[in-house]
Order: sequence, then structure tokens, then C-alpha cells
Amino acid sequence: DGALVGELLSTAELAGHTVQWQGRRRYLLAPLVGESIMLAKQEAFATGNGSGKPVGIDYSPTFGSVAQLGSALAYRDITRLVFSLPQQYRGRAVFVANNGFFQACSEILSTTGQPIFTEAQSGGGSPRLYGYGAIELPDIGGTGDASDPTTAYFGVLIKTYGVGTRKDLEIIPNTQGDTPFKKNQVWIKAITRCDGQVLFTGAMKMLTDVSFAAT
Repeated sequence: DGALVGELLSTAELAGHTVQWQGRRRYLLAPLVGESIMLAKQEAFATGNGSGKPVGIDYSPTFGSVAQLGSALAYRDITRLVFSLPQQYRGRAVFVANNGFFQACSEILSTTGQPIFTEAQSGGGSPRLYGYGAIELPDIGGTGDASDPTTAYFGVLIKTYGVGTRKDLEIIPNTQGDTPFKKNQVWIKAITRCDGQVLFTGAMKMLTDVSFAAT
């Protein structure tokens, strides 16, 4: 219930351990903190510059690349990217790109007139592009305009990018100090430390200068 969630979010009770909701005690803080940290990690693993952050996949232009041929993304650009990756890696490869790229692909047809992109269905499954998995990283830069092209990646993530955890999630509450005491507040600090690095460039290729429409 959206109204109930909004009410809970506006109260200090949320900062406690649980709330009574629909006859059950429910932990609400952990999922909210977990989602915030997940989004921060996602951004860092996409675009981090290595200074106090992981080195993001979009910050490491060390992969072999092919450039888009025309002024607008086309079927041949997708196939050129796929076949630029060595055969031994294609069986486990996935596409990694931002939402705009996959939206543009949803309007591209194969040489037989079939859509090359299929969205995940509510009953299960996952998005597919040209028969391969499709992972959306919204933080990958570029809008796809001619003046602001984006980049799409195709390869085996588990071989390409390594993630390590240096400190597990820790949540520290604090009610000390004058301000939180007066306002009946609890300050929450959530900490986790992790790192990400490109480990192997041979299992990933990228399509550069990607724009979605001719101008």
C-alpha cells in the first residue's frame, strides 16, 4: 500500500528495528538500506574512476572495439559486435548497456523481419538481444544523441570484471547528540567496502559511438 509506505517513511518508527504491519512484525530498514547500497554499487561498478571507488567497466576503455557504421544504430552493428568476440566466449556472453540502447534495439528487426530484442516476461525469463542475455546498467553514460553517443558491451562478465568485498554491511544507529535527541530521531550509518576491477579484456568487446537516430 503506497500510502502506508509513505506514512512509515515519514516517521521515526522506521529507524527502529521493526514495525507492526498487516499483523506481522516487519523489518523495513534493512531492505531500504540494502537497496540504497545496491544502487551506489551499481553506479560505481559502471562508472567509478578508481579514486575512492571501484574502476567501473565504463571507465576502462581497454576492450577491443568496433564502431557504429552509420548515423543510427542498425542490425549490422549488433552482428558486428557479436562476431568481434572470439568464438570461445560467445556461448556465455551477455550484452551490457543502458536503457536507451536496449530501447533502440527493440525497434530493430532482423533480416527475416523478426525483433532482435525481447523484454523479460512477467511470468519469468530474462531480456534477450540477438539470442543473448541483456543486462541494463542505467549509469553507463551517453544518451544516444549524435552529440552524446553511448557505448554497449558484449562479453563474459565473470571473466572480465572482478568484485571483492573488504567489509561486510554494517548498520550503526546513533541517538546521541543534541539535535537527534530534541527531534526524537535516530541517525543511521550504513557501511560496506568493496572494490571492482577489470581483470581480463579478451572476453569483452564494445560497440562505440552508438547513436539511435540520425540528425
